[in-house]
Amino acid sequence: MSTTRIVVIAKAPQPGRVKTRLIPALGAEGAAALAARMLACTLAVAFEAAGAADTADPALGVVELCASPAPGDPAWQGVVVP
Repeated sequence: MSTTRIVVIAKAPQPGRVKTRLIPALGAEGAAALAARMLACTLAVAFEAAGAADTADPALGVVELCASPAPGDPAWQGVVVP
């Protein structure tokens, strides 16, 4: 039996490195804050979808986060990942 996964690909919400096209309007810190909120929302929806999976298919419901840099990197400090 194969396992279905919901894969979320994300990079750490570092000022000046994420949502760079929004920096003129939001500033580097604002763009990074938006990226962090968007990641939190994306993960919440992924976990909700995984939890709402058809109970007839117990293999469905795995959420995998592929992150850059690696999750242990200081860039992720302060970011809450469920």
